Amino acid sequence: MSTSVDPQRASRAIRVAFAAAFTVLGFEVLAHRQLLYVSQTLEATTILSIAIMGIAAGGIAAFYTRNLDGEKVNSAAALGLAAGVLLNFLSFPFLGEYLVYAIPLLIVPFAAGGLLIAQSFIVGDTSKVYMFDLIGASLGAVGTASLLPWIGEEGAQAVLAAFALCVPFIAGSSLWRVSAGLAFACLAFAFANLDLSLYNIATDTAAHQRTKRKLFNKLAKYRDVTLLHSASSIAGRSDIVTYHKRKDSPRFSFTVWENGNTTDTLRPWGLEAYRWDPRIPPNTVMGPDVDTFIIGTSGEGVLKSARLTGGVVHGVEINPAVHRLVSGPASEYCLGCYDDVEVTIGDGRTFLERTDHVYDQITMMNSHIGRGTSGGREADPEFIHTKEAVSLYLDRLSDRGIINWEEPARSNSSHRVTARLISTAMAALQERGATDPAAHILVFEWSGSSSYDQLLVRKTPWPDDALEAARDWFERLPKVQPGVNGPIRCDIQVLWSPDERDLDTRIAKHVRGEKSGWPDIVRQPVTDDKPFPFDVTTYHDDLNTALALVLGLSTVLVLIPLGLILWRSKVQRVQLVAPIVVSGLLGLGYLLIEVVFMQQLQILLGSPVFSFVLVLGGMLAFSGIGGLLARPGRGFWTAGLVALPILLAVQVVAIPVVSAMALQAPLAARVAVALAIVAPCSLLMGIPLPSVMALAKDRFGDEFAALLYGINGGLAAFGLLLTYHISIRFGFSAAYLFGCFLYLGATGILLVFYRRGNS
Repeated sequence: MSTSVDPQRASRAIRVAFAAAFTVLGFEVLAHRQLLYVSQTLEATTILSIAIMGIAAGGIAAFYTRNLDGEKVNSAAALGLAAGVLLNFLSFPFLGEYLVYAIPLLIVPFAAGGLLIAQSFIVGDTSKVYMFDLIGASLGAVGTASLLPWIGEEGAQAVLAAFALCVPFIAGSSLWRVSAGLAFACLAFAFANLDLSLYNIATDTAAHQRTKRKLFNKLAKYRDVTLLHSASSIAGRSDIVTYHKRKDSPRFSFTVWENGNTTDTLRPWGLEAYRWDPRIPPNTVMGPDVDTFIIGTSGEGVLKSARLTGGVVHGVEINPAVHRLVSGPASEYCLGCYDDVEVTIGDGRTFLERTDHVYDQITMMNSHIGRGTSGGREADPEFIHTKEAVSLYLDRLSDRGIINWEEPARSNSSHRVTARLISTAMAALQERGATDPAAHILVFEWSGSSSYDQLLVRKTPWPDDALEAARDWFERLPKVQPGVNGPIRCDIQVLWSPDERDLDTRIAKHVRGEKSGWPDIVRQPVTDDKPFPFDVTTYHDDLNTALALVLGLSTVLVLIPLGLILWRSKVQRVQLVAPIVVSGLLGLGYLLIEVVFMQQLQILLGSPVFSFVLVLGGMLAFSGIGGLLARPGRGFWTAGLVALPILLAVQVVAIPVVSAMALQAPLAARVAVALAIVAPCSLLMGIPLPSVMALAKDRFGDEFAALLYGINGGLAAFGLLLTYHISIRFGFSAAYLFGCFLYLGATGILLVFYRRGNS
């Protein structure tokens, strides 16, 4: 039933699909970065999932507009895509405080882009359109991530708006001259803004900052914010600001914000002012010349206190933006806190896997903001807090060595996170043969302007002289003179000590194995399969609410329109069930497998952010190539569908084995290995969707390709939150197996659908 199409129009459809996909994926990456600045991770993911549902709406709209003038529909959609990106760019500073009003604006570009791509599938060769669609999406994601360090979120959004304004020209709109003029203006703004700072999300967007330039100040609590420096990366946005804490106070402070959250205060104090610090045990506790490894070097106080212990100080920082700022233009505000510190940009666990250096202290002072679904603005999971990670740390410690955790008590669910870290450490110690893991652990709470739990895990049991020195340390901390002999004056409460096993605290009861009133999950160690140390409650109300919200909106945007189409369709409804089910299963399955690949390759690549960009870009590109090779009925097509489930199963074993073998190789070689891991599966995963769309076009009409594309996009959006849900509850292995099961079901149904249609 597929109709013949003008070759010139079919050729243009390929270019339109590429440009629209590039814009949509680039906008998705930028929108997520901007949303993380003004909302928590779960909220940002939920909003973005809702917005991506617009792709489904665009696909279904393409089905309904199939009888209209295709050129006019394409032109209107292209203008809608450009206008949607541009409107978000112009309005986001004012909507940052009221995100519910931003959702309709966010949906617009996704719906317009979905309509353009779906129209391309109707008009063009399915396999070719699919390949250029996915390659465009891959380049959009990678290109946007690459722009962030150079021109920030503001400039990258303006550049993307300029690219979106070029789409009307590609689509053949008569208004292309106007679009080109606006595109030039966006590019000029992107680069002029670097010097003029006409728009900066640090002062124009975040809800908790009160400035004269903002349209709304209802939710603001910080006054007179002055932005000093900014830097961006795909890992996060960093700003150095100063502000008055109270309206009538002349006192101000230099503060580091990451994604709009305060993470550190920069103090222009010398090393001697960090002699007594609750975050780093002094030499009296650990001994002389302590070699320290810091996971997360964004905190200037920890750097200075560690330097005072006399040994070498090495560290890693996952976010290059904050390192660029604090070691560069902001170094004057902390008197060169990075002096004599050797810092590597990347992941701490990967660094330790690749080194034989033995340290006396491994600290995670600045790794406690990444709570993801538990309320932070950094993404889960936390592979540096797992049992496997603790075992690695113990391997890299001297006999007197200490693993040092700090956890904010104000967001600690009554010490539950600390308790779960204790469970994890004790499990790792037991696996290494420790007969009394509790003897390796010291826990105290220190309270100054804020309260924190401090967890010190020793490789060997705490000796009496070290515990006595710790008592002296605790007695000195309430007498500290800030800026003279210590950074923080604080009160100390010991929660567990090997020489005070009868303490009546919940932490002490937890260590002793008594009932503490906490749910059983607190006693379960964090593992690489479920790397969520901040998952400490039985119920996941926020996650359940987010899933229900996205499911409800998918019903409105996908299921109800789909039901109406099926009701009115002249094609027998039973014939449409198979292609619809295949498209939906593929949308869910692809996201599940993609996210698990991203997590599994983090340690090999040395950065969760690098893993995200590489896996996302690589999988999309290779899937696009696979789609081009997928012509239903040919030998490669059948063999690929049969081999896909087998290859997916092999990957479960192959990834950890191959990663371990390649871990010591240079970065370029590890990137090549990561691509070699994802390429075969991705290539074959690209076969089913264009195949079922091509078969539907031939049997039912060209417009059904648009319908199936919309269904696939809608279910993929829902898959973002579903992956979170499954991984947190059951682990990444369960999410991966479920994704494999979905692909197995989809390929099986596709083969049956093909054979019945050709019998």
